[in-house]
Order: sequence, then structure tokens, then C-alpha cells
Amino acid sequence: MRIIAGRRKGMSLLVPGGRSVRPTPDRVREALMSILGGQFHGEHMLDLFAGSGAVGLECASRGCSQVVLVECAAAALQTIEANVERFAQPDAIQVLAMDMRHALSRLADDERRFDLVYLDPPYGLHLEEVALKELVSKSLLAKNAQVWVETESAELLLVDGYQRFDHRRYGRVHLHGLTHNEDVHVP
Repeated sequence: MRIIAGRRKGMSLLVPGGRSVRPTPDRVREALMSILGGQFHGEHMLDLFAGSGAVGLECASRGCSQVVLVECAAAALQTIEANVERFAQPDAIQVLAMDMRHALSRLADDERRFDLVYLDPPYGLHLEEVALKELVSKSLLAKNAQVWVETESAELLLVDGYQRFDHRRYGRVHLHGLTHNEDVHVP
């Protein structure tokens, strides 16, 4: 795996061993970045269930000014910390070594807001639904924020206030693009 574009283009990324983490493939990251316009200009990004940190580091390489990587698996955390150290941009990247709920509570306590959120939870546990609810209840989404959810299914249960504006399939990986509007309630 590697950083595809931006200031750190070509930098190789370490990947955690074992089956507990499935890194987002290069082609899926490249497609996501293309959908998002390729370059960023100071946005704040949250990568929940960060795995190797590849998606967040790609966003930092392309211009996000603040990236938060959240991961609780020990092997993945070692990999993230090694990748962040190699990335050599410590002011732009924060690693939270804790589960999703604790991380979101901490970010809310710090009054953080994110323009872009990427969710890639373990498949089959429905943690994306919990995360989507928590992002709203803790007011972590900036105005016009985009939330991208990686799943193994074309189906994604929409939580109150979210609207799907995009869906793409890349082999067995599905990307769902969501926005949130407080005035919209899903029946």
C-alpha cells in the first residue's frame, strides 16, 4: 500500500498482519479521493476504525489540515503509529487509541467538528449505525459535512437525518456517501 497523491505521494504504508484488519484497497482510496475532488484545503477529517490509517493519511497528504485516526486494535495501532511517524507531519495528525464511543465523547468534549468522516468498521457488527447516531448526537459534523461508509453490502440502514447522495461498488467493497440534515427524518 502507498500514499497515492499529494505531499507524501508514493510513501509506502505498513499494513497490520492477520485477519482482524482489512485495509481499504488503493483503488478504493483512489476512487474516493477522485469523488471528493482530489485535493483538500484545510478540512478537518475523522477516520473511525482507521486500521492502517491509510485513508486519513491520504487525506492529510492531499491537504486536510487536521486528521484524527481512531483505532482500538493493538496490532493496528502499532501500524498506525509507525505510519504516522514515517508521515512526519505530527501537527496535522492525532491518533486516539480507544474505542469509537470513547473517542467520539472525547472529541465532543473538545468541541471538534469534522468536514469529512470515513467509517470502515468491522463488517457485520452494525457499528456504522452506532457511529452515525453518535456523530449527530455529539454534534461532531460541520455544516455540509460528508460521511463515507465502507461496507460489504449495498444496503446501509440510514439513521435519522442522513441522506445518501452516492453509492459505489468496487468488487466486494461498497462506499456510501452520506450527508446529514437535522430537518430530515428517515421513516
